[in-house]
Amino acid sequence: MLKGISDTNTEEQILRSIDVLKEVVLSSRTDTKQRFERVEADITAFRSDVNQRFEGVESDIQDIRKELSEFRTDVNQRFERVEADFKEVRNDIKEIKESLREMNRRG
Repeated sequence: MLKGISDTNTEEQILRSIDVLKEVVLSSRTDTKQRFERVEADITAFRSDVNQRFEGVESDIQDIRKELSEFRTDVNQRFERVEADFKEVRNDIKEIKESLREMNRRG
């Protein structure tokens, strides 16, 4: 007689324990899911931040390339003008030398 009563109590205790374990597992599952969602959100925010910074760096690099190209063009134009000036000076010197030779022949 007593054995039947205690078996029923034991079964009820086991069922209650199973229900408690089920609640713990479900709660743990929900907590774990929330943590993963926070981690995923943090990773997404980090990726977005990194991508924005890379875009900024890429933009800066493009600006620097543009400025270098403009600088090269300016230097090349100045160099061409200097070469043209030297060519004129050489021609002037050549003309002066020829004039001096003419004057020496006459003279």
